[in-house]
Amino acid sequence: MAVLTTLVLGSALSVPAPYEVQEMQQFNGKTVILAAYVSPDAVGHSLLIVRNGAGKTLWKQYLGWKYHIESVNKNITVRTVRPDRRTFLRVFDLQTGEKLGEREVVEATPTQP
Repeated sequence: MAVLTTLVLGSALSVPAPYEVQEMQQFNGKTVILAAYVSPDAVGHSLLIVRNGAGKTLWKQYLGWKYHIESVNKNITVRTVRPDRRTFLRVFDLQTGEKLGEREVVEATPTQP
């Protein structure tokens, strides 16, 4: 039983090279993994992966820079920054991976008096 648990856990944590796991959370019995790497030309890359309890990949989406994931109802929201420095919120259905929406976010910066 311990060997089976280790195999399933190992498959849940493995991500394609050269990505490395940055954040992992459990939502509704599924494992949500956010993985990232920085290429030699200093461009950040992120990958959102959803796997079932047996570690099988249900779907994945390639993203820009990762900031944060959160679960709202039965959806996953990911905040990313693209190479052109524009920030976006993207919402995915947890079950299917369907993109439900995307919007640009304007980040407010403090001003000096």
